[in-house]
Amino acid sequence: PEELDRIQNLGSEPSIRTAGIFLIPDTKRFYPEQHLACHILGFSGLDEHGYDNRGLEGLEYHYNHYLRGHAERYSVPMDARRNSLKSWALEVQNSGYNLVLTIDRNIQHMVERELEMTFCDERARHATVIVMNPHTGEILAMANYPDFNPNEFAKYPQEYYKNRAVAWDYEPGSTFKIIQTAAAFEEGLLSPQDRYDNHNGFIDGSSKTSNEWKASGLLSVEDILIKSNNQGAMKISERLGKKRFYEYIKRFGFGELTGIDLPGEVTGKLRKTKEWSNISLRSLAIGQEISVTPLQIARAFAVIANGGMLHTPYIVREIQEMDGTPAVSY
Repeated sequence: PEELDRIQNLGSEPSIRTAGIFLIPDTKRFYPEQHLACHILGFSGLDEHGYDNRGLEGLEYHYNHYLRGHAERYSVPMDARRNSLKSWALEVQNSGYNLVLTIDRNIQHMVERELEMTFCDERARHATVIVMNPHTGEILAMANYPDFNPNEFAKYPQEYYKNRAVAWDYEPGSTFKIIQTAAAFEEGLLSPQDRYDNHNGFIDGSSKTSNEWKASGLLSVEDILIKSNNQGAMKISERLGKKRFYEYIKRFGFGELTGIDLPGEVTGKLRKTKEWSNISLRSLAIGQEISVTPLQIARAFAVIANGGMLHTPYIVREIQEMDGTPAVSY
């Protein structure tokens, strides 16, 4: 501020004014929290046409048409000293809307702090965390590491801009075992009491007490998940069969966009059953031969947590006028 005051005072000196040096008001997006929620917010800057303050990543890009307002061009006759020869009051048009987010600032801060420490401890290439309300689809926190400062985004590699929570897919591995297990329960093919014998498959678990089954060394369906037993998971998928397993994978939202209000989301890869090989049913049971995004996995676990509802995740709760009155609500 002190430097700004000195420069503004220079403008009143005759030598400066006669030299043709003037101050022209301008606007620029500033992110006071710096790295916080950078992959969610994104950043603005010069677009391919040379226009400044255009949303280039994140919410800045996705909601640019709401944030940018409506600029109008006026031709104003001026003298050599750039004084207007005509004076009138300009009606202020829409200067852009405000976005009210679902993000909890405290949770976001804690997530980013822990994520950075874990990233360093594990010597990872990248890391992602999503915190979602399973009953509504609201995103309470979303973070990736490495991150960047949107005020100085040009100083970082472009790969750092990528929001891997939605724009990166991978083989989910054993986290995918909840899908066929939930499907088997829903179809009445298994119950939590049933036990898995590695040689004979599943047997009815109601004939003995839980202590007797525990002493026998056989695995319950719960144990298959807890111990991440591959053979048991494959047996569950075999009971479902190709058609039903594929249907439930789709019901959990895999192979398609979640619809979140962020740019760059990818669908992942899910092949139709006619393209499956003889081992695809077993491979899919342990999270292979499919690719998913971190957000898709988070939403699938939310389905289990909320009792079976597949919600569309979202980050913007409300779009407001500059005076705070709602313009668009979700």
